[in-house]
Amino acid sequence: GAKIKYTVIDRVDAPDPTPDGAEIVVLLKKAIKSVIGKDAFTVGIGGETFASFLRGKGFSVAVWSTTVIESAHMPDEYCLIPHILQDIEVYKYILYN
Repeated sequence: GAKIKYTVIDRVDAPDPTPDGAEIVVLLKKAIKSVIGKDAFTVGIGGETFASFLRGKGFSVAVWSTTVIESAHMPDEYCLIPHILQDIEVYKYILYN
């Protein structure tokens, strides 16, 4: 059989997830319910996001956006302008409430 030898040159371990009860998570869920009318839930992706760095520094963070699920994390990923405008309303709700 073949033998493969490798060296890890860059490794980033995921920091602890933001707790469900964190203020930002509670606010985001409330905003989504108020603006869009849907109940949000938390999931972990197990990968690197722009929030990972902040979580690693001890900040409670949440990442969210409306996506076209069929193209998520694939070549030619896209989102729809009406979704972006709706997302803006969610963020405004968080900022002003």
